[in-house]
Amino acid sequence: MKTIYPYLGIFFVLIFITFIFRQIVSVEWEIVNSNRASVFFAESTNRDTLVGKYLNALSNGVKIKILVVPGHEPDFGGAEYGSLKEREMNLFLAKSLAEYLKSNPRFEVSFTRDDSGWNSDLEKYFKDKWDEIATWRINKKAVMNKLVSDGKVQKVGSLYHNNAPEKVAIRLYGINKWANENKFDIILRVHFNDVPLAVRRTGDYSGFSVYVPEKQFSNANASQVLGRSVFNRLSTYGAKSNLPIESAGVIEDQDLVAVGSFNTVDGASILTEYGYIYESQYRNKEIRNALLDEYAYQTFLGVESFFGETVPASAKSDTTLLADKFSEKITSKSKPSKEALSLQIALEKLGYYPPAKEERNDCPLTGSFGPCTEKAVTAFQKENDIKGESGVFGEKTRDVLNSLIFN
Repeated sequence: MKTIYPYLGIFFVLIFITFIFRQIVSVEWEIVNSNRASVFFAESTNRDTLVGKYLNALSNGVKIKILVVPGHEPDFGGAEYGSLKEREMNLFLAKSLAEYLKSNPRFEVSFTRDDSGWNSDLEKYFKDKWDEIATWRINKKAVMNKLVSDGKVQKVGSLYHNNAPEKVAIRLYGINKWANENKFDIILRVHFNDVPLAVRRTGDYSGFSVYVPEKQFSNANASQVLGRSVFNRLSTYGAKSNLPIESAGVIEDQDLVAVGSFNTVDGASILTEYGYIYESQYRNKEIRNALLDEYAYQTFLGVESFFGETVPASAKSDTTLLADKFSEKITSKSKPSKEALSLQIALEKLGYYPPAKEERNDCPLTGSFGPCTEKAVTAFQKENDIKGESGVFGEKTRDVLNSLIFN
């Protein structure tokens, strides 16, 4: 009998270990399945996984799925300034962005809405799954609140955001749920900014910002790397928001539905505020459309950069605004034009714009030959010993600039 005792001891130890293991697995299973989006239990995505999928996309046909989301409803919501409507600017930029993204055969690109309204599949989803979306939202909120109350998630204060009407909010959560179920790898939200009319003075704030999920969220890793990559590209020629609470440029947020409040987005998700709707450069249609296309292109380059692609170095491929050599004379009396917008970009590439002692927010890309551009041209002329065209973009100045930019 004595020879049995060691085996009995091992037997009971194994039973005990099995019991403990089953309890741990059971608890983890319950936690993960009650909140699959929680970063503490299961990361929903990360950059390495997405890059791996990207590299294999041409060989196995499994492409990176990108959802482009023009902010707000097809015919409702968003900032307005005079005749400008944010939702229309969002759509214009989103359509340009989608076209650039589609040029990469590794990407499969979809919209939430276009000129005709909601994506038909998404619209059907809203109709068929309305109650399910509403319940899912409530459950996600409850799980998140429980995690916060249990001390497993830290509640982080977010910036002030407008509250969406109930039906709009359910559609926003519906987009998140639909994106999860359709396994979109990247969600790009397109918006423009504003401040309340009661406190706004035109020109108080300007510039762009990028919002990403707060670091505790399950999609934070990929989202934050993507957000930084897009931010870096937009920073090449654009002005970062000078609203103090957006000073970081890339801002973590727990409450924005668009980046996954209550941990409701699995894919990498960013929301870009491309500027303030009342900024002067958006009032001229030609300039506005040229800038929106440029923002779309820089966003595309940011996405490419996220996947390790080299950003083009030549003038013609680094920006959409230097397609042709300069051919026009531009002065302070000239009307806003794409030629003047290209001039500002060219001077910025060479380090003259904005001029010395000026910030980008004080001298944005406007397509107008104002004081900032005149100072930059004068500095360029002095540096290159160009005489007889002081403060005017004339033939001599144009020839030197063309030789530096396009040769």
